[in-house]
Amino acid sequence: MNKDAVRLKHKCRLVLRGEENEGENKKSAEYRAQGAVHRAQGTGRRAQGTELRAQSAEYRAQGTERRVCKTARQCIMYYRR
Repeated sequence: MNKDAVRLKHKCRLVLRGEENEGENKKSAEYRAQGAVHRAQGTGRRAQGTELRAQSAEYRAQGTERRVCKTARQCIMYYRR
């Protein structure tokens, strides 16, 4: 487990956890990405937040390596490469 991830109080939902089952994580990340994209097509104010979430889920589905966000507020913008 990442030391950085442990140090953060805010455990980001975008962080892929578990080194040993990386492939399984990637797969479920893709499903989550699809779900988020579908939800983003809803209407109104709720859809805006979901759109951001859909974007981040798409990043996740691209098989990106583990990313840790710095703060909850800037979650999607700040990734550690």
